[in-house]
Amino acid sequence: MDKWEVLQAQERGLLEREETIHKELRKSTKIKEQYQEHFHEAKQFLEGCSYLFHTNNKPYLFESAMNEFSHESRKVITQLENSEETLNKKYRKTQQDLEDIFYKKRKVILDEKENKNEH
Repeated sequence: MDKWEVLQAQERGLLEREETIHKELRKSTKIKEQYQEHFHEAKQFLEGCSYLFHTNNKPYLFESAMNEFSHESRKVITQLENSEETLNKKYRKTQQDLEDIFYKKRKVILDEKENKNEH
């Protein structure tokens, strides 16, 4: 295999990786948006139930449940955001690797032109 074929193969692999990561990013974003939507719906439901706790003179149970719910939900959102950031870093790294391949391909083309001009 000559340099050009090697670079072409590397480029194809990177383009495939870029597409895969892009799909994962879209899925991750969609999951995060769906989770946030469900979180808000659940929070509204719990707030709607708050009157039951207050009429039973147990508002501290409601406050405790809401605090735990909010805490766990924030943990999930943080994990989703961390996952999304990791994917973004991989995507940027892949794009940088592609730029490196493009640079090397241009160099090969220039080297070939220079060799033709010398002969």
